[in-house]
Amino acid sequence: MKICIVLCSLAACLAAQEPPRASISPDAVVARIDGRDVTAREISESLTHMPPDFQKFFMQNPAYAVQQIYLMRYLSTLAENAKLGEQTPLKEQLEIARQNLLATAMMSYEQNSYKPPKDAVQAHYEKNRANYQQAKVRLIKVAFNAPTTAAPTPGLSAEDQARLAVEAALNKNQRSESQARMRADQIVEKLKTGASVESLVAEYSDDTATKSTGGAAIVDHATAYAVEIKKAILALMPGEVSQPLRQPDAFLVIKMEEKSIEPLNQVELPIVQELRSIHLNEWFASVNARFTPQVQLPEFFRPAVSAPPSPPPVK
Repeated sequence: MKICIVLCSLAACLAAQEPPRASISPDAVVARIDGRDVTAREISESLTHMPPDFQKFFMQNPAYAVQQIYLMRYLSTLAENAKLGEQTPLKEQLEIARQNLLATAMMSYEQNSYKPPKDAVQAHYEKNRANYQQAKVRLIKVAFNAPTTAAPTPGLSAEDQARLAVEAALNKNQRSESQARMRADQIVEKLKTGASVESLVAEYSDDTATKSTGGAAIVDHATAYAVEIKKAILALMPGEVSQPLRQPDAFLVIKMEEKSIEPLNQVELPIVQELRSIHLNEWFASVNARFTPQVQLPEFFRPAVSAPPSPPPVK
């Protein structure tokens, strides 16, 4: 019978929720395992360095997850006592795993410890000012009852997709997509003929977050819209009204009020992160080049198996 320890592989990615145990004293004995008391603090510390998927698994099934932690420790102790780690091939496999972890840690260290010079941050900001546009807009959201089987929207994060799914499940609106599009088209026509955007927001908008403020919203680099929608909004000129912009569960009608560039102090952190990524890529390319083999005997490097055909070019 093959034993499978959960620590090695978890397929489920579960939403973490604050459990009732959060109010339990860290020194409280929460279980007896293998004949000894175990406190909440000990389990919490054990989870600190576990992979994220295992921590999420713990949120769903704490007792089984804790069992796996102590089972892993017990079996590894038995292996240590039997000196299995000193035997081939496990000895070499452990060393390879160690080298891989250290190499990954070095990559993270090189990126996160790099401090871009102030002038480099300023130069990047000046060169990419178009990426830091921000806009004050008025928006009107016309929701529709999206099918639950709709494909994910490109450009949206998994978190935003999940949020939209929850909103759709709670939405009592039975308006179809075609009905929503007709409604949005009517709103666009009314705005173009001089209707007050605030009155149209009050009458038509399904967006609870902005309805009380007359549809006022800010769109910038951090706004959680799909890339295509954000580009369409930021392409508008002051006073211009967008065509209906489709989201997975609604159409947005946007009226541009004012455009500007975010000040450097508001975007410095993402610029620093981007410069760190650029630095890492350059650093790794130079290090990687040092270890490119200068082939002396081509026969040794000839592939033993034919390479798969290259994919056709994207048209």
